[in-house]
Amino acid sequence: MGEHNNIFVAGNFIARQDIGTQILHADHVHNTDRFTDRAQTASAGRVQIVEDVEFEEVGAATEKRAEQFPFVVAAILAEMELYSLPEFEKMYRKAAADGAPVFAKFLKQYEKLGVLDFGALNKKQIFAELLAFFSTEIRYNYRNFATYF
Repeated sequence: MGEHNNIFVAGNFIARQDIGTQILHADHVHNTDRFTDRAQTASAGRVQIVEDVEFEEVGAATEKRAEQFPFVVAAILAEMELYSLPEFEKMYRKAAADGAPVFAKFLKQYEKLGVLDFGALNKKQIFAELLAFFSTEIRYNYRNFATYF
């Protein structure tokens, strides 16, 4: 049979693990060597720890990845040197809460600058993604959004 590889994806980070088993805990990770004699390990009823990695603030890192704002091109924002990413995200959230006319103007302005990239999505798809992310800020419907955007 062919060899199996584990690939982990976390936000923009992709890692390939050439290990047999990885046991994740809140504060550390245990990896077993894929070349360990599995019959010997199973009969002994133990797992060989190859690597023990300590993590700090695991919850904060997970929250940060889950909190990625839709359509933002961070590299362009950094090149412009107008706002830091947290400053821009704060403005983005405020614009969403300020109503459809303000939000549409914000979106169009930063799309022209290349800071926001909607790809090939249509208005309805864009609104659906924005509504999913800004569910507490957006208090208007698609029709109102589409009128201004």
